[in-house]
Amino acid sequence: SCSCSCSSDLSQAEAAPRRRAPLAELAWRLAGGGGGETVEEHREKGGDLATDISYQWLRFFLHDDAELARIGDEYSSGRMLSGEIKAELVKCLVPLVAQHQQARALVTDDVVKTFMTPRPLVGASAES
Repeated sequence: SCSCSCSSDLSQAEAAPRRRAPLAELAWRLAGGGGGETVEEHREKGGDLATDISYQWLRFFLHDDAELARIGDEYSSGRMLSGEIKAELVKCLVPLVAQHQQARALVTDDVVKTFMTPRPLVGASAES
């Protein structure tokens, strides 16, 4: 299970509407860099955690240290392939993006106006 900053309910992520598909597509196309040139090379040498974009993103978004360590061990040993680590990233990001979209949908023009209205800082002196 994913322990992202947003949610660990993967059933919602797996049943996500089509509008989130571009996120998965982007991860598959752009988040690379640490795997071997071939499956055989990757299985033999393992993935490079320092250069793999998917792993670096998981370091930030995956809040389960034990799961991150497991993924790192599997990937760096060659037991987990690049496509599999990208799938782990997508599994983590889809609920995060869904939560952001839900929160953003609640923002009205009045909320923006209130947020952007200048007001004095609490505790600030007049001389500052």
